[in-house]
Amino acid sequence: IYGFDLVLFLTRIPENEEFAVAGVAGGEAGEISHGLRIADDFGLPGAALSEGQPVEAHQPEGHPIYQAMPGWDAGYAVSVPIYAQNEVIAVLNAEVAAGHVAPLAGLENFAALVNLLPVLFSGNALAARTRELQKTQQLTEQRLMRTERLAAVGELAAGVAHELNNPLTTVAGFSELVLDTLPADSPERADLGIVVAEARRAREVVRRLLDFSRQEEFLHAAADIHEVIGAVLALINHQAQLADIEIRARLW
Repeated sequence: IYGFDLVLFLTRIPENEEFAVAGVAGGEAGEISHGLRIADDFGLPGAALSEGQPVEAHQPEGHPIYQAMPGWDAGYAVSVPIYAQNEVIAVLNAEVAAGHVAPLAGLENFAALVNLLPVLFSGNALAARTRELQKTQQLTEQRLMRTERLAAVGELAAGVAHELNNPLTTVAGFSELVLDTLPADSPERADLGIVVAEARRAREVVRRLLDFSRQEEFLHAAADIHEVIGAVLALINHQAQLADIEIRARLW
């Protein structure tokens, strides 16, 4: 990479005063393992961090600052701090093996290239953030479509409930009138009683359906959980019976 035999991307861990090897490249990269930790005052990377500018060593052996990695012999080394929002977030350390020719690009050009990395990283982060926002928007649109469908179903249910409520009221009212005119020992009283009871039950279901379909502001208030469960069960009990499902409620 750029004529170097070993390139280390060292990220800062300020709380531990360490560098962590986050990336390794070059022909001799196998000598260094990912995740290796070194002190943030180690050799040229430490000097680049403390001085905030590139530091190089043309003849590392005997250099007052340079410290070699274990098992590594360098002929040229350079460390360049990488900035993000005016803060050093990492150091790129690049070295040429002893006996190899050092790159001719020049320190300034290399440093300028290195400091394009935050721009590339921010571009990748921006792309990832864009994908995340697009996914969130898709989920929001799907929820909105479901909400609109539920609202349409609620309006349809309200219309059906109103249409059912009027005849049910008529059936219940006239059945009660006829029931009041029958003698106490009339055999028809039992049948009419069933008609009245079922008409009232149907009207109660319709009333709950209307309450469910109304789009009102939700208010937090104390409620009897037994009554709430009983109301829900009454609303779905008929559907459960049609599906051959028995619902048993044990409330305490």
